[in-house]
Amino acid sequence: SYSLQELVTSTIPMMLKDFLEKKMEQEAYHKNCLNLQVEFFQANASSLDLIVLADFEGQVADIAKRIERAIQKWCVECCTTNDWEIPFPQLTVHHTPQEQK
Repeated sequence: SYSLQELVTSTIPMMLKDFLEKKMEQEAYHKNCLNLQVEFFQANASSLDLIVLADFEGQVADIAKRIERAIQKWCVECCTTNDWEIPFPQLTVHHTPQEQK
């Protein structure tokens, strides 16, 4: 979230990468991981977005979706562990009562 603006381009990507590396090692995905990077991606309307780039050996292509879901899960776990808010887009609808007939 924007409350983490000071840290989102430096400290947070490093912390998230360390967290992901530990989780990958626990699940033995690290053996096939060729490259892992966490970078600031963009300033969005309600969030400051990061991107996780992970390259794996072709021999794990058949479980690519499983690895992708695991990385998503670990990102959420890292946010929870560090008490980082995960913002969501908000929509406010205003209702104006119609005149009585």
